[in-house]
Amino acid sequence: PEAMADEAFAVFQQLRNQVTPFADVVPALRRLSGARLLVALTNGNADLGAIGLAGHFAAVFTAAGLGVAKPDRLAFESVCARLGLAPDRVMHAGNDPHNDVIAPRRLGMTAVWVNRIGATWPAGEPGPDHTVTDLAV
Repeated sequence: PEAMADEAFAVFQQLRNQVTPFADVVPALRRLSGARLLVALTNGNADLGAIGLAGHFAAVFTAAGLGVAKPDRLAFESVCARLGLAPDRVMHAGNDPHNDVIAPRRLGMTAVWVNRIGATWPAGEPGPDHTVTDLAV
């Protein structure tokens, strides 16, 4: 029944938002949001408000809200347009080589690869502008 599906999704959403960020995340977000315009672009369905992180961001853009997901260039172009910034004025950081580094670099953004697990960069792909293993200073 449809009601059962709705209940199951509500339970999924509740559990999906029971997230414990890495210890360096909140201090980094505090530091970054105090110095820069910080926005989130996500393909996921986690609720940054429920997790307690939304207050660090000036805006949160989701694939569902934009109608397009990373690595599609339209996701990045839409965020830039909404912010009134050219891609070369935007830095994008994330852990997925294709979604978070290769795609934004193709638009002229600076890209930071957050590689906490020591992954190997995909062969034949242009590398990130910067690589970090954590968010600590």
